[in-house]
Amino acid sequence: GTSQPLTAGTDNSPSLRVAGLTLGYGHRPAVLEDVSFEVGQGVTLLLGANGAGKSTLIASLARAHHPRQGRWHLTADDIEFGERETRLRTGLLPQSPAFSSRMTGAQCVDYVAWLRHVPRTRRSTNVRTALETANATHVADVPWSRMSYGTKQRVAIAAALVNKPSLLLLDEPLNGLDIGEKHSLMGVLGSLPWPAVSLVSSHVVEG
Repeated sequence: GTSQPLTAGTDNSPSLRVAGLTLGYGHRPAVLEDVSFEVGQGVTLLLGANGAGKSTLIASLARAHHPRQGRWHLTADDIEFGERETRLRTGLLPQSPAFSSRMTGAQCVDYVAWLRHVPRTRRSTNVRTALETANATHVADVPWSRMSYGTKQRVAIAAALVNKPSLLLLDEPLNGLDIGEKHSLMGVLGSLPWPAVSLVSSHVVEG
């Protein structure tokens, strides 16, 4: 079993509400226009061809890309979180995760814990638990440069989980994984030991 909690905080079921979101870059045509949806606790798959705007949407939800129009917010028990609180409650797996080549698995996850303001008194426990949840404890002391692609994905997922996020954003996490790794990853996301809205983008559907 996985020890918990990763962080203190409410365990009320979260939901993500997006209203009229229009996203684009510079003066170019919009990548996504007037997007509205609401999702609750559990795993939601964002399907679309390459270039459909999935990464742009995830970047916006991660507060890394500002929308042209519209807004979105994260709530729990009808309480809307502010922007700073939402950032600290978000976990992100970018499409091409990268850490310093000499950082070990544990150091990669600890670094993200620091970025997410996980208190120092809980950081080592959170790192250990996140690595356990992502089935990556075997590379806690292995440098990033010596990990396989699939193992790097597991460490990056642990990093996304280290702050016990209420909103988990994973951009194309299945890329480069074999079928067993894909099923294992989806199993991890489907059995998180805390309430979370998980958005997973993918351009393929596989059984």
